[in-house]
Amino acid sequence: KHLQCLDNLTHLSIIAGNKYQELEHARLYIIFQLSTLQVLDGIEITDAERENSKQRFLRGMVNDQY
Repeated sequence: KHLQCLDNLTHLSIIAGNKYQELEHARLYIIFQLSTLQVLDGIEITDAERENSKQRFLRGMVNDQY
């Protein structure tokens, strides 16, 4: 929820050593939450990553509703 309010953000760099980097699928989660993001940690976000993030996290959202 905290990430969703950053709806104009296009570039984001996470400081090395941040705990987010230890989380499984962290990059995909950030891409899913920040749809306007174009570059994450200096690496351009691909269409395949966007699709993968939607498949992974939309499915989880649907499952959480039931």
